[in-house]
Amino acid sequence: MSKGSLAAVALTMALVQPAVAEQGWTDARGLSKSAEGTPSVSLNSVVFPEGKLVWVVGSNGYVASSTDGSTWVAASKLVDTELNDVFFRDAQHGWVVGNDGWVLRTDDGGATWRSSQIEPVGVDSTPARHVDLYSIHFVDKNNGWIAGDEGALYATQNGGASWFEQRSGTRAQLFNVHFNDKKHGWAVGTKGTILRTVDGGMTWVIRPQSTRADLNDVFFVDNDHGVITGDEGILLTTSNSGEIWKRADVPAKGRLLGICFSGKKNGWVVGYGGFIARTGDAGASWTMQESGTASNLYS
Repeated sequence: MSKGSLAAVALTMALVQPAVAEQGWTDARGLSKSAEGTPSVSLNSVVFPEGKLVWVVGSNGYVASSTDGSTWVAASKLVDTELNDVFFRDAQHGWVVGNDGWVLRTDDGGATWRSSQIEPVGVDSTPARHVDLYSIHFVDKNNGWIAGDEGALYATQNGGASWFEQRSGTRAQLFNVHFNDKKHGWAVGTKGTILRTVDGGMTWVIRPQSTRADLNDVFFVDNDHGVITGDEGILLTTSNSGEIWKRADVPAKGRLLGICFSGKKNGWVVGYGGFIARTGDAGASWTMQESGTASNLYS
């Protein structure tokens, strides 16, 4: 199971600044069609590098950008596979990860993209195969991490020119990885898996958990305050670096997926059935928002 295959078609909603969110959500339908006759695609991840510039990625190698949310320009297809996550450090430097070990990279704002596959180093499978990659995160222009299938964790110290394997200590599917700085990071995945590192991923420690449900996303606003989403309506928060996780009381029973914060206090969570919840106190309390759609929201 990958994040991108959770449903046939989904609408990705962008997480915006608080002032805009208070005015309600707008359905940007049509952005999944790059040209007339092109079938709709699942949109799995969205990112705002700067200002109004936004990038989305999805199934069938789909990568597209917009500066107004209405007109979308699809990049030339480099791979024909599910693309699961996109991350931009700034308007020029971006990365995309997908199934079968594919990584896309741009250094010129998406004018050109380069593709490569991470080799299946250390994966106990016969024959060897490229693992699916679900999440990518950078803390600066050089240091980044990728999480994926079979407990795969990879790191780069040269902006993604090359990647090396890190030992996760688990075979769980890792759906998301998040770092606050070059040392402090988290990864989450299937069967309640929570991993933590304080040395940049040289060592990963499996943290105790109170659920066996799949955990889908993790976001820390600082080294103490973090949020995790999961299946079965799970929304976990911590204020002490993950020593204790508390389940937030939200009216959700399906999968909760994407998390994004615009600062240390203001954040959003999205999930199945058009679910959107907002916090203004770093996750201590949550308020439901009306999305206007029943589509599954991933990011």
